[in-house]
Amino acid sequence: MDKATQLIGLFDGLDEMSPSGYAIGLHLSFTTSKYIFQAYPREWMEVYSRKGLILQDPTIRWGVENTGAIRWSDLERSDPGGVINEARLHGLVEGVSISFATDSSRSLASFATPGERFDDATVAELSGRLRKMHEITADIEADSPEDERIRRFAASLSVRGSHGGS
Repeated sequence: MDKATQLIGLFDGLDEMSPSGYAIGLHLSFTTSKYIFQAYPREWMEVYSRKGLILQDPTIRWGVENTGAIRWSDLERSDPGGVINEARLHGLVEGVSISFATDSSRSLASFATPGERFDDATVAELSGRLRKMHEITADIEADSPEDERIRRFAASLSVRGSHGGS
């Protein structure tokens, strides 16, 4: 099985585990990632972009400075810009952020629900998937057929416009 197929398979079930959407950035480099997968509601992505919330987002800050997983409720103290509260207003009520790093690269992800807290087993499952995604994509060559297929898949998530394909 090629790496693109392996990677895309890791997205199976994410809609059910994270019903309010998710964002995954693989191999962070300064302010961008090798691959970005966004499946949040379109309205939230537009607000997040328009207000420049990435500059204040405590989930991003935590993910760059730490590894492991943290629930959004544990980040509220370090959210003076109110990003987490703004997310709640758009249906991302509970969330978890995960960061995985190797010596050469870091990947970040956030997952959201409309109200249910992520249990420890789900956090462990999501963490394992992020680690596998990071490992699978580590040595994919830019502009290779696999790279192009992954980028098309990532674009298809964003084009859906809202989580769950609506």
